[in-house]
Amino acid sequence: MTKINRIILAFAALLQMTVFLQRSVAQPTIAPPFVHNGLVYSYPLQGDARDQNRTGPNGQLAFGAYFTNYPDGPWPQAAVFNGKGALIHIGKDDAHDPNRVLTWSLWVKPNGLSEGIFYYDDDATYAGDRWIGMHADGTIYQDDTTANNIAGVLLGSPLLSNQWSHVVFTASLAGKALYLNGVQVASSTATLPEHSGRSELVLGSGYLNSLPYIHYLNGSLAGFRVYNRPLTSNEVSDLYTYELSREKETPSWAATASATVASGFLVNVNVIDGGLGYTNPPPVYAYGTGSNAVLSANITNGIVQSIDVVNPGRGYGPSDTVIFIDPPQPVPPSVPRGQTFLAGGGVSRVQITDYGSGYTTPPLVLFVGGGGVGAQGVAEVFHGRVVSVTITNPGSGYKTAPQVAFTPPGSSALLSLEVSAVKVTAAVTAGNRYQLVSTVDFTKWKPVGDPFEATTEVFSQDVVVSETARYFALVLVP
Repeated sequence: MTKINRIILAFAALLQMTVFLQRSVAQPTIAPPFVHNGLVYSYPLQGDARDQNRTGPNGQLAFGAYFTNYPDGPWPQAAVFNGKGALIHIGKDDAHDPNRVLTWSLWVKPNGLSEGIFYYDDDATYAGDRWIGMHADGTIYQDDTTANNIAGVLLGSPLLSNQWSHVVFTASLAGKALYLNGVQVASSTATLPEHSGRSELVLGSGYLNSLPYIHYLNGSLAGFRVYNRPLTSNEVSDLYTYELSREKETPSWAATASATVASGFLVNVNVIDGGLGYTNPPPVYAYGTGSNAVLSANITNGIVQSIDVVNPGRGYGPSDTVIFIDPPQPVPPSVPRGQTFLAGGGVSRVQITDYGSGYTTPPLVLFVGGGGVGAQGVAEVFHGRVVSVTITNPGSGYKTAPQVAFTPPGSSALLSLEVSAVKVTAAVTAGNRYQLVSTVDFTKWKPVGDPFEATTEVFSQDVVVSETARYFALVLVP
């Protein structure tokens, strides 16, 4: 029977590409879990055309598009298009824009029935365009193009004039589907074409390369979402019900700012993004080599307009001082992410790219992959965020930079003595993909079994304990 002193069960999220503090969203407790699972872009169109996920480009109103209030609509506000040229030009973010597997969700209220495109995803070349809209009789449809002309047209049901309707398009490698007000109205085994030469995203119109914008929408749009996965039929139905409830999330994210340091004193704070949704001035903190700086935020109409330096503190560096501004409302705890760098086959440093939230004690730092062994580090926590990792052992033999992972806020150790096997049980998020890994000495981690996608909220597995598997971590993987 193998003896062990303890088994540490930990969750650790791997890399995400956006800074959490720059895209935090106030989320009500009633929101279904799937609403933010795989959500890439979210343009609620509530008075502006900014992506509240802070992933995609901010949209620009053009040729007469404007916002208006809809007190009785599914969303309080909406973007209005005149059918004669008005549109919202979003642009393109190739790093995040989904290719062949995706979901588009939006609300539309047509002013009468006429040909009009709701959303157009243009390609730099002829092949790869895809869009959803309505025909002159109000029938919703989806279309896309390949080098061989038109591919995979979907025809749905007609919309009602001057009434709000929820339109959802999903695509997977097995086919496509259209939904109207939570009900599937069309499907096909055709798949979206590859989308290699991406160029433009447009709301309220179509765009075909060098040709002018076409098929202008005469009506209003709100609540536009893009997912990097196909929502299930049940999820589409639940999303329809959820968005009708008017208890959904409102646009809200944390402000960001940068510091100006002179002779060790923090002399000025420049607001980069004022955020949105503030009802009270948020706490502002300065992190760096210095100390004692005191900062105060000023807000107008829910936006941080400026930050006063009440006390400049002392000892701050000009390049390593970071300003943290709390989000408008509490957000769920999240795991940070970082990027590792090598020197001489060892890990030389970790650059934090997402600070996470909700930490009261430093998390465990794990280095996974890269072909080497032995890298260790210690995390530093500042006002609930993981702000740095100090390398205590660079390890050796790394061919590529390993991934850095962290245990989540509130993780704890489980003690087990004189056992040959244990049952590992932990809460997980359904739909996420995990890998169980093990180590003897926290230097080299090995996978235990295959990666799996959680189908319930609880993970449970019997694990044989041996000298090659004394400590375990459950790691979130792409």
